[in-house]
Amino acid sequence: MDNELALLGLYIEEEEPTPISLENSMNLLLDGIDRQLATAASIRSDWTRMKGDIVLNCDRPQEQVIVLNKILRAAEMSKEKIVQLSYKYFLTRKWYESLSDPIRCNSWIELQRRVTDISAILSTNNGELKRLGPVIREVETELIKAEQQQQIHDSKLYDQAETHKKMAFTLQRTIQRQHDEIVALKQKIDELEAMRLQKEEQQRQLQQVLEQAKGREVEEEISDKAYLERMIEEVEDDRMEDLPNVEDTSSGDEDGCMEEIPTLEQISSDEEDNRVDDHTSLNRLQEDLWKIKKVLKKFPYRMIGDTKGVASDKPCAFCGKTKRHFSDSCPKVTNGNERYHIVSTGKLCVHCLDNCPKHKCKFKPRSCWYCDRVRGTIAEDMIPEDNGHHKALCSVADSRSLLVNRIASLKKEIEERRARSRGRECRRIDP
Repeated sequence: MDNELALLGLYIEEEEPTPISLENSMNLLLDGIDRQLATAASIRSDWTRMKGDIVLNCDRPQEQVIVLNKILRAAEMSKEKIVQLSYKYFLTRKWYESLSDPIRCNSWIELQRRVTDISAILSTNNGELKRLGPVIREVETELIKAEQQQQIHDSKLYDQAETHKKMAFTLQRTIQRQHDEIVALKQKIDELEAMRLQKEEQQRQLQQVLEQAKGREVEEEISDKAYLERMIEEVEDDRMEDLPNVEDTSSGDEDGCMEEIPTLEQISSDEEDNRVDDHTSLNRLQEDLWKIKKVLKKFPYRMIGDTKGVASDKPCAFCGKTKRHFSDSCPKVTNGNERYHIVSTGKLCVHCLDNCPKHKCKFKPRSCWYCDRVRGTIAEDMIPEDNGHHKALCSVADSRSLLVNRIASLKKEIEERRARSRGRECRRIDP
C-alpha cells in the first residue's frame, strides 16, 4: 500500500491514475483486510481462552495490567485498521469502476477468486467489528479492575515500607539503648575491677604487715636468747669471783692476751646489730619490689597503629600521613627518643609538634599523660627532665623493660640477703 498517498495526490490534483495502478491498490487493500480480519479473530479467540485462565487471574496486578493493555491495544488497532481499509477499498473501487470499462472490471473480478463485492466486504467487516466490540469492552473492564488492584497493592507496599521504616527506627533505637547499656556495664565492670585491684592491694599490704610483724617476733625471740646468754655469763662471772685468785700465777703476756679477746656479750651484740640491719634492709627491698610491681601493673603504653575516624587534617609529625593515625600512634617511628630527635632536627615544637613560634606555644603548660601516670611513684625517676614535652615524644612508655629489669635485680638481691641471713643464723646456732 505504498502508493495510497500517491493515489490520493492524483485525486487531489484531478489527474487520472492508470487502471493497473488502481487494480494493484485494490489487491493490496483486500490483502490488508484479510489480515486484519484474521488478527481480530485471533484476538477474540485468545481473549476467550485467557478469561478463564487461572494463571492470568493469579498473576500480580502489575503483570495483569501489562497483559491487558497489550490485548486492548491490539484489539483497538485491529478495529481501526479494518475501518480504514474498508473506506479505502470502497473509494478505490468506485474510482476504478468510473475509469475502467465493464469488461476490464469483470476480468479483474474473475482473476481475484475471492470476495470483491463492496457490500459483501463491508458486511463481513461490520460483523467482525461487532464481535470485536464486546471483547474490547470486557478487556477495558478487566483492565480497570487490575489497575484498582494494583493501586491497592501499591498502597499495601507503601504501608509495608512505612512499617519497615518504623521497625528499622525502633530497632535502631533499641540498638542504641543496648549500646548505652553495654557502655554502662563496661564502666561498672571497670569500677568493680578497680575495686578488686584495690582489695588485692590492701590484702598484699596486710600480708606485708603480717610478715613484718612475724619478723619482729623472730627478732624479739633472738633478743631474748641473747639476753639469756648474757645472764648465764653474769652467773659464770660471779662463780669465777668466788674461786681462788689465780691472776698472780699467770704472766703479763697472758694477761694482755686475755684482755684483747672479745667477750661473748660483745660478739652477740655485734651479730644482733647485723641481723637487725639485714632485716630492715630486707623489708625495705621487699617494699620497693611491691611498689615497682604495682607501678608495672598500671604502667602506661602506647596504642600503635592506624585508627578509624581520624578527622584531623594535620599530618603525622613522624611519617607525614594524614587521617590515618595520630602522631602518638605512628607505627613507623615508635621509640620516644627517636621521635624527639626527629622533632628536634625538624625544628618542630616539642609541645604541639607544629611550627609555632619559639617559647610561645599555647600547649606548653599541658603535662604529659605518660609522665602523670608514674609521677609520685617509685618509678618517678623515669620522667625525662626536659621542661615538658608532647606525649608522643615521651620515653616513659618505652621504659617497661627497665622496670622488669629492676624487679629481677630486686628479687636477686632479696634472695642473696635471705641466704646470708640464714647462713649467719646457722653459724650462731651451731656450737
